[in-house]
Amino acid sequence: MKRLLYSLGAALMLCAAAAGPALADSTGTPGPPSQSCQNLGLTTPGNAASSPGSPFNEPSPANPAGGIGGQHYNAMSQYDVACFQQSVH
Repeated sequence: MKRLLYSLGAALMLCAAAAGPALADSTGTPGPPSQSCQNLGLTTPGNAASSPGSPFNEPSPANPAGGIGGQHYNAMSQYDVACFQQSVH
């Protein structure tokens, strides 16, 4: 009986964990959501803003190029989706 209860409990936990992405908000349009994290008032993690290769490093007089993100600055990013999710919640 204990084995059955443990198995059912484990199956329930797996189902609950798998349901998370299904409940994510939709951007409403196909393709990239084109969101910006700058106006959300979110904090920059650690010392990422001062890292020369960080995508969080904005262009400034000290660093005119800003963050180059590994030379793929125009590559599609999941940051846009994360910013959209933050703006909705």
